[in-house]
Amino acid sequence: MSSLAGEVAVVTGARHGIGAALAAALAAAGASVAVTHHDGAVASQVAAHLLGSIPHGAYLEVFLPERDPIWWNLVANRPPLEEGWIELTDAPGLGWELDPEYVARYRLR
Repeated sequence: MSSLAGEVAVVTGARHGIGAALAAALAAAGASVAVTHHDGAVASQVAAHLLGSIPHGAYLEVFLPERDPIWWNLVANRPPLEEGWIELTDAPGLGWELDPEYVARYRLR
């Protein structure tokens, strides 16, 4: 990331899908612009993988537990945030294990 010009493009995948977010990220790379993400909840966990898959991924937006309880509770094996860093799993797909108690608590019937 140190070779980038210092500008940051903000992409979101929640409304337009991960493919559109990746296309925007690739366009930013062509312009030597770093990429960050703006969205909440589960989208942040998906965006972590997007940003981790590109050399110019810059920042992952994560909210406090009071603002975004889904990020903090839905995925039982969510990678910890430590000193501003998150380590992604190499498990298949997103590597998620959902917390069955949290899912049952908020399931619509």
